[in-house]
Amino acid sequence: RQCLELSISPDKAVRKQAEDRLRQAEDQPGFTLVVLGLAADGNMPASTRQAAAVYFKNAIKSRWDEEHSDRPIPTEDKAKIKDGLLGLMVTVPDLVQRQLSEALALISDHDFPAAWPSLLPELVTKLGQAAQAGNWPLVLRLLQTCQALFKGYRHEFKSDALFAKLKYVLDAFAAPLLQLFRALASALEPARPDAAATTVLLECLEA
Repeated sequence: RQCLELSISPDKAVRKQAEDRLRQAEDQPGFTLVVLGLAADGNMPASTRQAAAVYFKNAIKSRWDEEHSDRPIPTEDKAKIKDGLLGLMVTVPDLVQRQLSEALALISDHDFPAAWPSLLPELVTKLGQAAQAGNWPLVLRLLQTCQALFKGYRHEFKSDALFAKLKYVLDAFAAPLLQLFRALASALEPARPDAAATTVLLECLEA
């Protein structure tokens, strides 16, 4: 925890020392999971959670792809990260969520959908449950996660692999998304007297 806090120190020497100590700890199995746990821990100071989230995202960026890292994240840790990341993302503060969302997008670039087949069904299930409960802030978070997941497709070159991914996503997501749109539209009229609720609903429609 202390090293993470010092890794964002304005003092360059302090920051470097903390980064060196963290780098030494990276080789320990479970280290990346511990960092993710700190980011998700509501008992930690906001600065610690933010530092942990940034460090986690950077670890994913530099160590997830085994072909481009000489110190890749262990396979067992990867599986646990993928099992828990989405659930954590919808419970953390916005600043932490943004970092975890970027991490999810980085993982999905390598693993989705072939090596992460549970991700989209889990997203669809959570969206449906949140909409049924009228939990529109959670719906918004989940839609923002979807946006992070799918935005990379805009910049990919046309290929059979891209078209296969798009078909997979549309087959699984188009009908639930239409159902969600109808639920949001139905909720708008009753929410009009409540400016905050209306704002969240409109943000969901724009997401």
